[in-house]
Amino acid sequence: MPALFAVVITVVRTLLYAINFAMLLRAILSWLPIDEDNRLLVALCMVTEPLIHPVRVFLDRFESVRHMPFDIAFMVTSILIFVALFLIG
Repeated sequence: MPALFAVVITVVRTLLYAINFAMLLRAILSWLPIDEDNRLLVALCMVTEPLIHPVRVFLDRFESVRHMPFDIAFMVTSILIFVALFLIG
């Protein structure tokens, strides 16, 4: 059983790192003048948006966050992923 647990932890950790990398790549691409229909950008949005959207909906309840000039939900999601990675070990 401990071997199976180690495999599950490794898979979860790898997925979290991959999602965090996808978020970083999405952030970098958002600064470049590329078309929003770009296949890579669309794929990155499809991977990352299901994690960012619930955080965005939650933060939208707060008036001060709603009018920020940058997407704080993106940063909060990234921080939550880092916290999860820290807790996993």
